[in-house]
Parts: sequence; C-alpha cells; structure tokens
Amino acid sequence: MDDRPRNSKGQWLPGHVPPTAFKKGEVANPKGRPKSVWNIPEGEEVEYSKQDLEKMLKYMSTRNREQLKAIVANPKSTATEINVATAIISDIKAGKIWTLDSLWDRMFGKPKQTSELEGGLNIQPPAILIEQSSKDEDDD
Repeated sequence: MDDRPRNSKGQWLPGHVPPTAFKKGEVANPKGRPKSVWNIPEGEEVEYSKQDLEKMLKYMSTRNREQLKAIVANPKSTATEINVATAIISDIKAGKIWTLDSLWDRMFGKPKQTSELEGGLNIQPPAILIEQSSKDEDDD
C-alpha cells in the first residue's frame, strides 16, 4: 500500500501525486489527435434530408418484424436503416414504442403541452401605493 499522504476522502494532498501520474515532459499521445474519425471517401458524403428520414420512419413503422429483419439482413441497407430497424424490433419484443416516439420527437420536436388549472384561483396583482408630496407641503 502506498503510504503517501491523503485526506479523509482518499484524495492526494497538494504536492503529492499518484504513482500513475505523468512525469514532466512525458506525452500520453505522441502522434496527437487523429485528423478525422470519419473514413468517408471524398465525394461520398451523404446527408439525409428531413423528408428522407420522415419517409424512412413512415416506411419502417408500417413493417412487420419479418420485414424489419429483412432490412437488417440486406447488405444494401445503410447503417441508419439497420440501426432503426434493429431498435424497432427490440421495441416490438418489449411491447414498447420508445424508439419511434424518440425519433419523431427528435426530428419534429415534442408537441406543446398545455395545462389547465381548476379550483377558481383568483390571483390579483399586489396594489402599489405611491404617495406624492405636493411642492407646497415641502416648502413648509
């Protein structure tokens, strides 16, 4: 066990560092951060429009489990189609609709909700009294 001083929470005291800390001049990642995490060949950038995603969700939400499994198994399916189909299949197994709800909410926003208060609350703004002194009263 390391006998260097720690506080009551087990944290190292100032001036005392754990044995795993980097030494002065030592670099954790000498090559630096990678230029890009995306390996998309130039000219192949794909962007789904809102209409494309809406069409895909409408299509997938009307498919049965076997049709969704066929989408997942199709080598021409995109990663987005596979992920959405897989999530919907999981929801079907669990008897939930969380995936479709959350995708629709992210694409189009949640509907506004209104609340009504009952009970006859009669809230009046506080009265503000302003006293003005006349110029004649100030001269006395």
